[in-house]
Amino acid sequence: MDDAVKLILKKLETIEGRLGILETDETKPKTSGRDPLFDHALKLILESDEDLSTGLLAKKLNTSPDRVSQIMDQLAAAGYGETYTADR
Repeated sequence: MDDAVKLILKKLETIEGRLGILETDETKPKTSGRDPLFDHALKLILESDEDLSTGLLAKKLNTSPDRVSQIMDQLAAAGYGETYTADR
């Protein structure tokens, strides 16, 4: 391998290292810290023919409305938007 190729490879490694540093927590996919019911809640919402309130979703997940509210916040943060209607 000649010196020019070695130099290019070294510069590419430097660039990749800098890009890794620039990646912030906001640009990394967030999967850790999600509620264990996150995937189940998302599946129920996507498969439902009706809008699910936090109360109805709490019943389907057999958990509290407060926990469902946190899951809904996690869904919104993950890019699923407002996928539910709040109980009134």
